[in-house]
Amino acid sequence: YDSEKYGSDAPTGMADFFDVKKFPGKRSLYKWGVSSWEAALLADGIAPASLYPLDLKRAHDKIAAFKENVVAYWGGGAESQSVLLNGEASMAIVWSTRASLIEQDSGGKIKFIWDQGLISPGALAVLKNNPGGKDAAMKFIASAQDPEKQLVMFDKLGQGPANPAADALIPADKKRINPVDPENMKKQIALDMEWYAKNYGAALDEYTKIISA
Repeated sequence: YDSEKYGSDAPTGMADFFDVKKFPGKRSLYKWGVSSWEAALLADGIAPASLYPLDLKRAHDKIAAFKENVVAYWGGGAESQSVLLNGEASMAIVWSTRASLIEQDSGGKIKFIWDQGLISPGALAVLKNNPGGKDAAMKFIASAQDPEKQLVMFDKLGQGPANPAADALIPADKKRINPVDPENMKKQIALDMEWYAKNYGAALDEYTKIISA
């Protein structure tokens, strides 16, 4: 969010994101739906513990009614940065990796909060009959879990470490931008990946129709 525009009155959750009277200005949402449904429902008064299964009709009604306030539906990380840095949007829901870069690139003008952030896991899998073979794939996965290597990813991208042992290596002054730091984690809401596995395709089709209309 644009801290110069809102001053000390910083947003504290998704209700503020959708409140353009209290927080005037354009918004930007993710083009591919993930997080937009949850954000809309949280803003509409659904408690975090009651989010799933998502009430898609309620979410889509909220998103459709809010369309006039959305200046861009970003599809990639660079786009989410530019829409804030160039002043098109006063608030956006973006990846945490981009949020820390935006804050840095704007000299602190664009800030971010973890409150009601939506956190999702990453995963690595070994495909059956892959040309590289199982052993090579497992060696890569083991290497990727190395705390020192995860620290490099955090330093370069702000990517939250998957290995808890890497957390201890993060300097105190950088814990604020670590999405999986315990203090930040407790403010966020985990996406229900089982729900996404079963429902994402149909939900995205409907979402795309709404934002494209």
